[in-house]
Amino acid sequence: MRRLPTFTDARGRLLVAEDTDIGFPVRRVFAVTGVPAGVARGEHVVPCRQAMVLVAGGATVWSGPSSDRLSEVSLTHPGDTVDLPADSWVRYALASPDAVVLVFADAPFQPGGRA
Repeated sequence: MRRLPTFTDARGRLLVAEDTDIGFPVRRVFAVTGVPAGVARGEHVVPCRQAMVLVAGGATVWSGPSSDRLSEVSLTHPGDTVDLPADSWVRYALASPDAVVLVFADAPFQPGGRA
């Protein structure tokens, strides 16, 4: 896990993600929010390289080479980032409905396809 830079002042918090912070050319970005606390998302093989960034709240991410060999990572601070290699298994849960994760991917979405 790593943490993207954040800057906080009286006006709020700014979370910054430069291309070098992500580590690969970004082709798609999507946000996950409004998930009831404890409800699992993912539960699949990651079709392309991804970086999951906590924007608000908290999240727990389980990932690994297969669904029976997972490591757990807790994302607790805005900017906490977990890298998800292509073909790894991922499962994650947001800590509350107002939690937000932003996912950067190196391939566009393809319904029924790999990305």
